[in-house]
Amino acid sequence: MPAPHGVNYRIWAPLSRTIELEVFESGQKRRSVSLLNDTFGFFYGLDIHGRAGNLFKFRLDDGQSLPDLASDWPHRPKPALNQAVRSTAVGGRDVSYDDFSSSWELRPFA
Repeated sequence: MPAPHGVNYRIWAPLSRTIELEVFESGQKRRSVSLLNDTFGFFYGLDIHGRAGNLFKFRLDDGQSLPDLASDWPHRPKPALNQAVRSTAVGGRDVSYDDFSSSWELRPFA
């Protein structure tokens, strides 16, 4: 979700201890952002250099790098990456869980 200065990221991964955001531009990894966690299993953070259009994935504490399977809008340009979008640019309305709930499979982030 784009913020006034950068992009906010959030993911639910209750079995993970740490998660890092990996941001790609022009096909190359440009930066990593360590996400903070709360007591409910959510990880969140702000990429202050982020912008709509950045490609990203999450690196789990076991070393796996995975896309956010619940974030598939617009279609991923590469199967292993997601794209940050400005929610107001998606049909002029905010994007909600219901927009994705029928199109993604549950995969535990452990």
